[in-house]
Order: sequence, then C-alpha cells, then structure tokens
Amino acid sequence: MGGNINRQLWLSLPTFWRCFFLFGGMFFITTDVAFNQEPVIAFSMGHQHSNIFLIDEEGKLEPLNLTQQEAQGQRNGHPTWSPDGTQIAFDTNRKGNANYEIFLMNFDGANPKNLSKSEKDDKEPAWSPKGNKICFKSKRDGNWEIYLMNANGQNPIRLTNHPKTDKEPNWSPDGKSIVFTSNRNDGNWDIYKMDADGQNVILLTDDPAKDDRASWSPDGRQIAFTSTRDGKGAAIYTMDAIDGQNVKKIAKAGVAPYWSPDGTKMVYTAPAQPLRLAIRDLAQKKDIDTGIVAHIYFPSWKGAQWSPIELIEKLNTFWGVMKQ
Repeated sequence: MGGNINRQLWLSLPTFWRCFFLFGGMFFITTDVAFNQEPVIAFSMGHQHSNIFLIDEEGKLEPLNLTQQEAQGQRNGHPTWSPDGTQIAFDTNRKGNANYEIFLMNFDGANPKNLSKSEKDDKEPAWSPKGNKICFKSKRDGNWEIYLMNANGQNPIRLTNHPKTDKEPNWSPDGKSIVFTSNRNDGNWDIYKMDADGQNVILLTDDPAKDDRASWSPDGRQIAFTSTRDGKGAAIYTMDAIDGQNVKKIAKAGVAPYWSPDGTKMVYTAPAQPLRLAIRDLAQKKDIDTGIVAHIYFPSWKGAQWSPIELIEKLNTFWGVMKQ
C-alpha cells in the first residue's frame, strides 16, 4: 500500500477497497519481489547518435536497445512511459534531417509511429496520468512553447505564449497541473507551475542559479529538480509542489531526476567521465550502482505518473463493470 495513501484517504475508502489493498497488497509485494528484474527504467544513451534503452531498477540486466538507430547524427531522446506501461513516447530526428518530432512505440520498440508530424521541432513529450494527452515543447510558432495534443497526435494546442523559452513539461499525478522550465524571469532559468489548460502560471523557484528538469513525486506533494544553487555544480533537490518552499538537497551531484512509482527511489544522471546512470534510495540516502557509465540522458521510470487517486478511480470503474 505504501506511504502514498494518507490516513484521510484510507479512512474514506469503503470497506471493500480497504480489504482489497490489505490482501491484494501482499500479492503485489510478492509479485514485485519475484519479478524485480523487469525493465522499468527508460533512458537515452549515446553521443554522436543516441538510442532509447531499458534497464531494471537494480541495474542487473543488460541495457535493451529499443530504437537501434545507428546512423551518425540520428538521435532518440526524452523517453516517457504511458501510464499503463505498454508504450513509450520519445523525440527523434530519424527522418534524416534536423527536424525533431514526437514518436510513439511499443514498450519493446515495435511499431514506431510519428505523432506530431510538424515541420518545426517538437521535443520532450510527457504523458498525462490518464494516458489520453501528451504535452511537449515545440518551435512551431517561432520559439519554444509548451503544447498539448491527444495521445494519438490529434488536436495540438499551445498552452504557453511567451517570447522566452518554455520547456521540460511534467504532469502532476492528478492531471490538474503541469510544471515546466522557463527563462522568462529576466533570462534566468526557473521552474513554473500552471493549470493543465495553461492558465494560472505560478513561479516556484526564484533563485539566481539555474533550476530545471522538474519531476513530480507520485503522491503529488513534492517536486524534484536540478539546481546549481550551491555553487558546486548541478545537484538534485526537492521542494513542496504547492508553493516551492521547503527546498532540500537529495543528491550532491546530478541532473534530470525522476521518481519511482512508490516514491522510495529516484533515477537521475550523475556526473562521471562520461555520465553515469544513478538510482538513489531515498530512505537509505545512497545510490544503487547500475554500472552503466556512458553518455546517459533523460531517464524515466515506468509507472511513475500513476497516483493512488487515479488507481482508485480505475478500480472503481472496473468494479462497476463487474457488478453489471
């Protein structure tokens, strides 16, 4: 059941669901132990060209190459899992020119499909918790803005409209908000939050250092991000999601953090020669050595965008169908 279901939410559950979580939870825990080498972390790796790889949460499996684009200059990056874990969205310039577009593929790399189909660059996809929307950054209106489209690539709309750069969107677990990075604050890179329709933009960080690469915790209470505010290079921090307060350093060196589904771990890129894929055990305050040292970028964790509320909604829907 984990710490993501708080006491108030637990007490509000019908008796049936309390029993489901209590007894069903033992099954899920047992299943997790039995299949803890399932590939759950996606990341981009490569220098002159890059591909999307998968690895398990302990770094015991050999990285599995999903895209296998070996041509010089072809890059595949920013993988993001669908909430049900069956697909991965990513950006790529595989069409043979400098134009990046958002593609979709099965979790095993099969059936790649162009979603964005724009003559301008589209990058950094992020899946909504319900799986029906994908937000991304795009240059289709002249500068980098945050856009939203259906998960099938239809009906793209612009969410931000600012002469400065807006990038790196990430959804809240309830699907109501999106965090993003922008230099609209006098050219300084900061993290902002807005409603999922682009309204009510709020500045979360206001530090002269560079703050970017925000990622929401599964319980919706915290946001992890990268910052250079200690003057010793980029490090991983967390802050309260509601107002950006209560900033804490989690890892002394690293970039691009992404939470595990239960909120107990975090995957990120750590500095090395070249870079290293790191998995941070937040309870033990230490890293799990994956042994992967290469040009690593943009790691993401399967299922990290699911929330207890979303799970309960889906289970209630399932139970309603079963009773019919």
